[in-house]
Amino acid sequence: MKRLSALLAALFMLVSFACAEEAAQPVTLTATGCAPVEADVQTAVITFALSAEAETADATNAAMEASRAALMALLEAQGVQENDVHLTRYDMAHVYEYNHTKMSETKLLKGYKLEAGMQTRLSDVHQARAIVDALFATALNVDYQLAFEPASSAEAEAAALALAAQEALDNAQLLAKSAGLALGDLACVKQAVEDGCALVEAVYTVK
Repeated sequence: MKRLSALLAALFMLVSFACAEEAAQPVTLTATGCAPVEADVQTAVITFALSAEAETADATNAAMEASRAALMALLEAQGVQENDVHLTRYDMAHVYEYNHTKMSETKLLKGYKLEAGMQTRLSDVHQARAIVDALFATALNVDYQLAFEPASSAEAEAAALALAAQEALDNAQLLAKSAGLALGDLACVKQAVEDGCALVEAVYTVK
C-alpha cells in the first residue's frame, strides 16, 4: 500500500491538480474511482472525574491528592505511565451553608470542594477495558467516561485515496481497451474526501 501511494503521488506531481479547459491532446478519457475511508485502529480516551470536600482548603487538597495517588497507582498497575496521564481541570470552590429566617438570610462558610479532571489516551483498546474493570473492583470514588476515536484519519484517507486512484486507472484502461484505443498520459486529476469516501477523477489522453 505504501509503495502504491508513493508511485501514485509521484505520478500526480507531474500533472496539474486543476483540469485545464483545453485538453493537452484532442482526445481524452475521464475515469473515476472511489473507496471508503476506514480507520481500523482506534484510540481509547478515558476521562476521569475526581472530587474532594473538607472543612479546610489544606484538608481538601490532601483528600484530592490521596484520590489522585490511588488512581495513578491503579493506572500504573495496568501499564499506564504517569506522563501519559494529563490534568484537564482543577477547580476549587467554597461550600456555604445558608440559614433562612423571615427577616434575613445568613451564609456561613462550611468548607471547600475541589474537582479535578484527568485524561489518558490508549492505543490498546483492551487495556482501556481492563482499566474500567479495575475501577469497578475498587472502592475509588472516581467517575469516568470512555470514548473511542480514529487513531489517524490522515493515514486512512491517504490509503483510501490510493485505492481510489488505482480504481480510476483500472477503469480508464478498461474503457480505452473497449474503444480500441491505448491509454496515454495522465492529463489531470482531482481528488477529494467526502462523507467517509475517497473520490478520484482522472483524465488521460488516448491514442
